[in-house]
Amino acid sequence: MKKYSLLLLCGLLMFGLFTSCAEKTPITTNTPASDSALLTPIVEMPAITGNAGGSPGGSASMISLFNYQGRRYTAASLYRANEEPTILELVGEKLGYASGSINERSSLEEHSTEFSGSVTGDVYAVNGYSVNFRLCQVIDAGNIEVVIFYESFDSNELTCGLDLFGGYLHLADNWKQVKYIEHSNWDNLHPSEYVYHDLPSVSDEDINAFITELYSGRFENIHETPERDSFYSQSTQAHLYFLMDDSTRIELRMFQGGYVGYQYYDWYFIKMPGEAFDVIYENAAYMQALEQTDTITDTPEVLLPLASVSSGASEQPPNQMPTLAPEPEQPLHEQTTIRDPLPEESQTWQDAYAWLLRESDSKEFFLCDIDSDGVPELLIGGPEDPNNDSHNSYNAYAFQGNQITLIGDVYTRTDLWIDNSNGIYGYAYGAGAGEAYRYYLSHGLLSFDCDVSGYYYDDKGNIIFWFRSSDGNEIIVTDETEAEYQRIQNGYIRLERFDITEANITKVIYGGN
Repeated sequence: MKKYSLLLLCGLLMFGLFTSCAEKTPITTNTPASDSALLTPIVEMPAITGNAGGSPGGSASMISLFNYQGRRYTAASLYRANEEPTILELVGEKLGYASGSINERSSLEEHSTEFSGSVTGDVYAVNGYSVNFRLCQVIDAGNIEVVIFYESFDSNELTCGLDLFGGYLHLADNWKQVKYIEHSNWDNLHPSEYVYHDLPSVSDEDINAFITELYSGRFENIHETPERDSFYSQSTQAHLYFLMDDSTRIELRMFQGGYVGYQYYDWYFIKMPGEAFDVIYENAAYMQALEQTDTITDTPEVLLPLASVSSGASEQPPNQMPTLAPEPEQPLHEQTTIRDPLPEESQTWQDAYAWLLRESDSKEFFLCDIDSDGVPELLIGGPEDPNNDSHNSYNAYAFQGNQITLIGDVYTRTDLWIDNSNGIYGYAYGAGAGEAYRYYLSHGLLSFDCDVSGYYYDDKGNIIFWFRSSDGNEIIVTDETEAEYQRIQNGYIRLERFDITEANITKVIYGGN
């Protein structure tokens, strides 16, 4: 593939940028102690089985990370040797052994110990990359060796695109192909199922012009700007993949307005509006829009609180969801009468719900009085994937006027909670973050309040807990605000989940033994 050299340009940029780019201010860090069951940090480990370096696996209850020489390394991309045989050539010298000795409640001293972390196993340098940025582990997953990269980001060091994409990732001189995937593909499928597309009407010169602008741009922390509230909820975005000569890939995420970010650098984006951005973005995003238009059906859209937040990372929007939204003008769903009339014997909510449960093919149910009117609502559903119980969806029903009515959907990755404010709460987690979000009944239908509290990891690996005040503002948990945070957390009551069995129908619905 034809590529012109950017070495001279890089040299000029290094001279100019390092003297003109102001240092960024790190996110304020706090590490409050919290025993809240609702907001215990949970982040998926890479989706494989087996152990690193022949040792027991690390805890899956927090982000995959370890410490080395005063830096925090968190899980990034993953490569299977059977798919990329040359990836093992990047595994360098052994640097030490990660102890897997910390969790989300470990002390600051424990967090700072050399090779402490949430994963165990041998840690290696990565040939061709700075140890200040990228290290790796090799996982024995049965008959397959898997290489997991761990990367360290310091916003004081990474002020310009050249610092990351040039100095650490060597993008300009080592890319060989550029592909994109549809946002719906990225949002809903496992990475092994992605379908990659060529960029239409994009030349090598276009790509190199894009890299030039990317190198010269400055990083912005979107989390500290007004755009953060709606940034990750944009329906149109582009997912760009640079396939590199050494079998690695660089995943970029692009948003309208000229924003380009490295997938594993959370809220930090280069802002580079202009023709170089537009050529790439419009080809990827516009072609996705065309493809989605061709596949539109009459099936109504179901809005979930978090769209498939996934692993390491993936997984999904890092850190936080948009701010507390006002009560929607339109409910998420229209009322749907399940059966009118119900069987003649179904004159009470107990008989109606018992009938519905017996008719259901779902696995489990919850019973809770969301609006405290004395007649409970029934939630029926379970795991979306029978082999994975970390994505759970439930249809919510109410008994109204001798009818069962479908009033909405509820989604959670773990359990459900209720409080005394006529709301039920789900919980989702993903790439170094978790959020609790509230559903409530309004005009007989289930509505969604967006996120109400959560946690995320800053770029130093510290856990930041937060919650929303009564006026909708986001409050970071500090010594001064922890009492209010704990008061809110203590108000959550975990709902009991029941398998759909005749015994549980008798016990839970009818109050029998």
